[in-house]
This record gives sequence, C-alpha cells and structure tokens, in this order.
Amino acid sequence: MKHSVWVLALLLVSPNVLAQSSGTAVAVETQKNQATSPSGAAATMGAAVQSNDRTPANVTGAAAPPDSATQTSTGTAQGSSVLDAISKKVALSYFGVFRGPGLGKLDSTFQPTVYGATDRTNTQSLESYITTGYKINSDVTAGVITHFFYSPFTNVAGTNSELQMWDPLLVIGKKNLVNQGGLNISGKLTAQLPATTEDILRSQHMATGLSPTFNISYDIPNSKWNVSLYTYVTAYIPTTTAVPGFTSYKIYAAPNCTYQFSEKVGFTVWVDALQLTRNQGTGFISGMKNYTPDVEPGIAWEFVKGFTFNPMINIYPWHASLASSSIQAVITGAVF
Repeated sequence: MKHSVWVLALLLVSPNVLAQSSGTAVAVETQKNQATSPSGAAATMGAAVQSNDRTPANVTGAAAPPDSATQTSTGTAQGSSVLDAISKKVALSYFGVFRGPGLGKLDSTFQPTVYGATDRTNTQSLESYITTGYKINSDVTAGVITHFFYSPFTNVAGTNSELQMWDPLLVIGKKNLVNQGGLNISGKLTAQLPATTEDILRSQHMATGLSPTFNISYDIPNSKWNVSLYTYVTAYIPTTTAVPGFTSYKIYAAPNCTYQFSEKVGFTVWVDALQLTRNQGTGFISGMKNYTPDVEPGIAWEFVKGFTFNPMINIYPWHASLASSSIQAVITGAVF
C-alpha cells in the first residue's frame, strides 16, 4: 500500500479471532493511494458479529428479599430479550485502521514513504468505517457505511488535521455464499456516493464507484491455520464532465493467513499483493499501475467478545528498512 496499511477488511483472521465482515471491510488498504486515487472501498470488514447478550449477575447478598431478586431477574431477562430482538434486525459495526510512524523515527508525527523518507503529506491517522444496516435475514444485510479520517496533526499542506469526512457507501452483503468443508465465501457490493470534496468522485467528476467484493476463507483441516483471499474490483462511472485521465478502475487482492494460538489470540499475516489502478486514456492492461506490495505480520487479540485489536508492522519487502517499516493497527468490532 502506498501510504500504508492494510478494508474492508479486516485482518480477516479465522472466525474465532475476527468477525468476518459483510459490511465494513471495505478495505484496509484504502489510503495506500490516498494522494492520487483515494478508495471508497475495503474492507469492507466488520459485519455480522453476534452481540454480547451476557449480563452480569445481580447478586445482592443473603439479605436481599426474595421478591426483589425475582424482580431483578425479570428485568434482566426483558432487557436481554429486547437486545436480542434488535440484534436480529440491526447491524452496527466498526472497522478502523491506525497508521503510525516509521520504526526508525518513532517520535515523528508523519508516516514514512516506501523508501523510508518522511511523508509530509500524510500524518499519523485513524481511518474509520461505521456500518449501519438492516438484516434482511441471517445472511443478508443492507445498509450504509460512514467513512472518515481523524488526525491530531497537520501536514505541510495544512490538511489531514482533526476530523475529515469521506464519501459514504451504500452496501449489500451476503455471508455464506459458500460454506462447506472448511471453505467459506462471503461477498458484498458497495456503491460510493459523491458527497465530499476530499474523496475521489467529486474531485474527478465521477458519478459513483461500484465495488463487488469477496472474502474467500479456508480452514485447513486438522490444523490451527486459516488461509484467505480478500479481493475486489472497483469500476468508476464518469459523468459527462469527468476530468481527462480519470481513474477508470481498480483491482485489489490481498492473500492472508492466521495461526490460532488460542480462542482469542492469533498470529496474522496480510499481504497487499495487487493494488492496480488504471487511468482513462491509457491501455486497458498496459495502463495499469501497481503500488509497491507490502507484508504485514501482526497479532490479533479479541479483547472483548466481538471486538478485536490487531497491531502489526507494515514492511515493504523490496525496500525493507527500519525507516520504511511502520507501526499500524486494525480495530474491528460489532455492537449488533
């Protein structure tokens, strides 16, 4: 990724560690090409995670009268019943990517470039996707993804500070397109809306970006390994006033794997292998440009049921150094 990560999502680790998304994993790699063609997609991670309906026991001690205990138990059951009813129809999830400093300059407020220089156009930031949706059934969800960045620092251009909204997306996702013999395929379709000047659509005068996205996951039998592929294609639809040389399409593919140490902790590796973009007016194949591939080893920890913290190191294998390698982290979670 050009400016680091790694949607949607999602590292996409096995279901025991990370909830696989049908909504926000739009793409973890979204900001890789932020400077030239910001993505409205990745990752696309973080969708249907079962809500935590466990409630603490209301034990008040031996002195508590029996009728009081009965009333408390009834109230708790009613509250749990309401949450269960909401969780069956409402989807609310979060997917975030923190992009931090290079390992060679941990006190810097900026991210490093692929060659290890200080990238003064990109400060440390937290990119966030919040998916709000309606569960049509247990496998199908439709909704809206809110996309924004937060950075407490200002770059040399005077931007990237505080909160910056990017284009929202409409999304419909389906889990379990295939679910057999350890193989699981989920998919979704997003449509980017031209709502902000910071994102790619309005700046290039395009109508929308359509992104069919798939997560293909396989649990290796008799092992603690899971191997996956997260991939999408974005087709940008121009308006009659689209700028010459607009971004016409993007292809992204990220193989990844997880080794499950325990129910809540796993070792993860994400590889941004393909990050192809093509501009209008260039060859359909020959005009494709691929950003420098990167590898991101990390540890995924489900610190609360349904919420996972996944710190990692972003490494460019062909330009590996402390200066170019950076600290990153993915945070995913679902309320419903």
